[in-house]
Order: sequence, then C-alpha cells, then structure tokens
Amino acid sequence: MKLSIEKILPIALCIVFPALNAITTRGIINIFDVDSLILLRWASVSVMLYLLWMLLDYISKKAETYRFLKSIIAATVLLIIVYNIFLLTPLFQDKNLKWMFVVRYFIAIIPFLIIQYAFRANKKVAQLELEKTADTNRKLQGSARSITYQSRPAFFI
Repeated sequence: MKLSIEKILPIALCIVFPALNAITTRGIINIFDVDSLILLRWASVSVMLYLLWMLLDYISKKAETYRFLKSIIAATVLLIIVYNIFLLTPLFQDKNLKWMFVVRYFIAIIPFLIIQYAFRANKKVAQLELEKTADTNRKLQGSARSITYQSRPAFFI
C-alpha cells in the first residue's frame, strides 16, 4: 500500500509547524529550556492543526461558491472552539501566548490553503490531460477505421 503525498504532507506539516514555532520563538540555544507541558502543548497544537487541515480540505471540496469566505468562517469557528478548550487547560496560561496562538493559527491557514489549492489544480490538470489523450485516441481510431474501409473496397471481398 503506497501512501500518497496528499496523506503524508498534512501530517508532516502539523508535526513540523509547532517545532518551527518553538525554534523561532526561543532560539536554537534555548530550545532545550522547556517546561513540563511542552510535549503536551506540541501534541495538542499538532492535532488542532490537523483538524484545521481536514476542515479546510472538506470545505474546499464541498463548497461551490464563496469557498474562501466559507473556509475563513469555518476556521474561525474551529479557532473559537479550540481556544476555549485550551483556556480550560494549563497549556496557555501566559496572555502573550494566547494572542500569539490566535495570530499563528490564522497564519497557518495561508500555507494550508495554498497547498490544498495546488493539489486540486494538479488533479484538474491531470484530468484535462487524460481527457485530451482520450479525445486524441478516439480521433486516431476513427481515422484508422476510415483508412481500413477505404483500403478494402467491397469488391475485394
């Protein structure tokens, strides 16, 4: 069973984004200066990012009109739910951490939407190429059939 890039990439991004956040905010030297909740925070943010990916992917596939607006509204609803859940836990006690969480959440939406758009565009291009190839094959088969009828007149039979 071969896993496609469309299955692996969201998981990889959801694991890597919190790690990149930790490196950029703390610096490479202070990365090992962590509190006891860092792994729980990393896992919970990774799960939240994966839920965000799946939500945006679902909406981008199902929405016919106002796709971008529906994606932003759904992402905001998910943010409100997740933010309130995180407020009940000891993960985000610092007020700056709470606001940075909101800002980084909306920043994470941008690459998710771009990557999902690229996946959809790639599928559409592949589908169009397949249809073009099928049309070309039908034309060639019709031409070959007409040539065989022309080369075998009825009096040869």
